[in-house]
Amino acid sequence: MFKAVDVAGVIELFTQIALERKVLLVSQHKTLLTQVAVALCSFIYPLSWNHTLIPILPLSMINVIDAPFPFLIGVQAQILNEALANQVIEMPQHVTIVNLDGPDIQTSESSVASSRFPARELKVLKEKLMKATGCVEERP
Repeated sequence: MFKAVDVAGVIELFTQIALERKVLLVSQHKTLLTQVAVALCSFIYPLSWNHTLIPILPLSMINVIDAPFPFLIGVQAQILNEALANQVIEMPQHVTIVNLDGPDIQTSESSVASSRFPARELKVLKEKLMKATGCVEERP
């Protein structure tokens, strides 16, 4: 997971999941979608994710993205792009979109959660995660 998302992104995703927000994982690779979804659910242990979890969303269920409740959904990039291009769906607001094929996390300003961490504790957490995962520095 740390190869797909940098340390700051992992902290942001952990916070989004802990705050029961909508998270949409996007990748071309089904295995990566599944692995990251399961890893995010395990990060909140001893708590558990009791909301909608769909590691790989098929095109026939793409409307689930419009759901008014928290979710953790993985969708292949070509399926999402096809649905958006054909106007099957519109990207809803207040959804954290994580591009696992590139270091890109899109979140609305109102849902940026890692800014709620105290600065000193956030810095220590980043340093410890970087050390534990072998990261030398954060991605630009």
